[in-house]
Formats: sequence, C-alpha cells, structure tokens
Amino acid sequence: MATQAEVGIHIDLSDRQVRNLVKEGVLPAGQGPGGLNLEACRLAYIRHLRGKVTGQVARPTANLDQHSERARLTHHQANIAEMEERRLQGSLVPEREVVEWSHQMIAAAKSRLLSIPTKAAPEIALEDDMNTIKTTLTDFVYEALNELATWTPDVEGGSGDDVGAAATEDGKRMGGPRTAAK
Repeated sequence: MATQAEVGIHIDLSDRQVRNLVKEGVLPAGQGPGGLNLEACRLAYIRHLRGKVTGQVARPTANLDQHSERARLTHHQANIAEMEERRLQGSLVPEREVVEWSHQMIAAAKSRLLSIPTKAAPEIALEDDMNTIKTTLTDFVYEALNELATWTPDVEGGSGDDVGAAATEDGKRMGGPRTAAK
C-alpha cells in the first residue's frame, strides 16, 4: 500500500494531481491513509493516458464556463450570418444547386454530342474525299462546343437552354445500345 505522495512520485505527478485523479475515478480509491495500491494506480494511469490518446476517454468539459460558451455561440452565429450574406450576394451557392447544374451540363453535353452523327450523316454519306469528311465533322463538333459554351443552367431545375436533356428520371443510360468494338 502507498500514500498519494508515493503514487505521485511513482507516476511523476504531484499529490494534488493524484488526489484529483482519485476523485475523478481515474485511479482506484484507497482504503484510508496510505491505502493506495501502487501497481493498480500505475496501470490505471497508463490506461487513462492511452484512452486520452486514442480518444476513448472524454476530455473534461467542466472547465467550460458560461462566458466561453457564449463566445463560442456568438462566433458560430457570426459565421452563419457571414455565409448567409455571401449567399445573398451570389458568391456562395448551395452544394445541391452546383450538383444539379453539373448534372444538367453533362446531360446537355451528352445530348448535343450524341446528335452529331445524326446531323452529319446526310452531309457526309456520299462524300468520298477524306478531308471534306473531316472538315464537316470538325465543323459539327465546333458548332456543338460553341452551343455548350453559351449554355446556362436552368435555375428552376430544367435542362437549361434548348439543348435537350440526355438523362432519364429513372437514371437509366441514354444514347442507344452499346455496340461491341470491331
């Protein structure tokens, strides 16, 4: 059996720190004066330190006073007000809107690009000159890219401009059947 001072020397703590750890239940309580089990206290303290490192021991919150809690609340309220102001100015956009606009843009691009073969086929079907075919196809690609460059999202949740949507509501693939590579 050992005193609080002896336990403190053994685990490199002051008497007061040992007393506080016993009161917090970290170290096992002794049986009267000089009644602490040195080995049990050492193991309990090592386990306590390991728990703090791994996050298994909750940090004491008793030191938080009303003033610091009020300051913390005020800080978060100021952050919320700043975000709301930025949203109203248009410099902060909700994530779900960005995701929706991205989906709209991808659908518009897919639709526009998939329409190129249909539009180009009649013009190049009887063409024998490879340079003419290449120029015609390049013109169609640039036309599609120019159209997409001026594309704007439909804020109301549609498909944006007049470039049709290429995705279905049920999430199924569009664009016709996949063909095996030849």
